[in-house]
Amino acid sequence: TDTCHKVRGCVNTQMSCSDDDTCTVDTCDGGECVHDPMDCDDYDACTNDWCVNALGGCIHYRVVCPTSKCTVATCDTLNGCNEEALTCDDGNECTDDDCDDHEGCYTTPIDCDDDNECTEDKCTPNQGCQHFPVDCADNNACTDDSCDPNEGCVN
Repeated sequence: TDTCHKVRGCVNTQMSCSDDDTCTVDTCDGGECVHDPMDCDDYDACTNDWCVNALGGCIHYRVVCPTSKCTVATCDTLNGCNEEALTCDDGNECTDDDCDDHEGCYTTPIDCDDDNECTEDKCTPNQGCQHFPVDCADNNACTDDSCDPNEGCVN
């Protein structure tokens, strides 16, 4: 504000443009007060940024990345939320491992049956399905021992 004083002459008093709102940047432009919104962006994709006057200005809430029982969520400050599939491998070669969004990881026993009657089918956790030849020997010298894949031992 400009005034004239008898002794001091022209007096220039800084004009106050404060609107008492911590969420605005207050300036004077051409004699007019301007109240621009505060830029609260912290350039962190893992925060939601707001200005709340009652809390004194900018606040930065951590983003809660969506997740499920089959994913692991992380947040990268540049790119935001990332979801990675959960590894459900139980280390057992005798199971198929999978994940259900509602239940999480689960296993299903595998079927080792090779439909060959001449093999004994077994599963071991370290090696998976194994097919061992069936011993058709009947210890009778008068029979010709063999195995038919559909019928099994023939003596």
